[in-house]
Amino acid sequence: MSSLLWVRAWGVAEILTRNDGPASRSRHREPEHPLPWEDTPACAGELRVQIAAAPPEPVHSAITTALAEDRPLAVRVALQPPYTWSVAAGTDQLPHNGPAFVEELTRRPRLLLVGATDLAAILATLAGPLHRRTVVLDPRPGHIAAGAFPDTVTTIRAWPDDWITRHPLHADDAVITLSHDPRIDDRAIRAALAGPAGYIAALGSRATHAQRLRRLADIPGLDRLNGPAGLDLGGTSLAESALSILAELVAVNNGRNGRRLRDGHLPIRATTATAHAQSA
Repeated sequence: MSSLLWVRAWGVAEILTRNDGPASRSRHREPEHPLPWEDTPACAGELRVQIAAAPPEPVHSAITTALAEDRPLAVRVALQPPYTWSVAAGTDQLPHNGPAFVEELTRRPRLLLVGATDLAAILATLAGPLHRRTVVLDPRPGHIAAGAFPDTVTTIRAWPDDWITRHPLHADDAVITLSHDPRIDDRAIRAALAGPAGYIAALGSRATHAQRLRRLADIPGLDRLNGPAGLDLGGTSLAESALSILAELVAVNNGRNGRRLRDGHLPIRATTATAHAQSA
């Protein structure tokens, strides 16, 4: 194994290299140019780094499977020789003997896009960096086989309510209906509102949404349905519509209303506590 790490602090660059043995270190000092009012460079500090071999089996397979299938997993590597790796379903089940680095691999929230449309394809592409597992559901074979979706997206030919019944939603999941067919969208909305999904939205004009609300008037919790989906950005293209919808998803997820930052007073970056307090 060969590992390379570049560490910069106080204008000093250090290169650490390891080739199946102890790490070797070389140092190179770069000229420092602090601003007139700085006593030291703006980025200064000390970083302690451990370079270890990749985890052995069965730990390696457990981590790979958890990442591929979005399963939660707690991972521990000891900070003292022989740098033992261990995994468990939760941190409380890991060994606690000696100092160690522990990381919890969490399940990615799901983004369910109902209707394999052109807008769904753009939404799936833009949603990639949001750390969500995107699933596209559509019972129509011609739509689901269009091949317009990124490789990271799961496309499934199924009625949305049947799929949701087999895969119950969590509070951090999101459901967006996009098919423009009430026979598909209404079934998805009914199934989603029966669970705890944190964001449920439906595409359509205000007139279409008014008709939708009349059709679904008997459903408990209908006030949780966001429609028409998206923030008022005034967009006209598919990409702008997708951005509007994802912006509303992020705002709702963080307990915000999506107004302009200059008109607000809350911290720019919402913490979990802030998000829960604002959404309560």
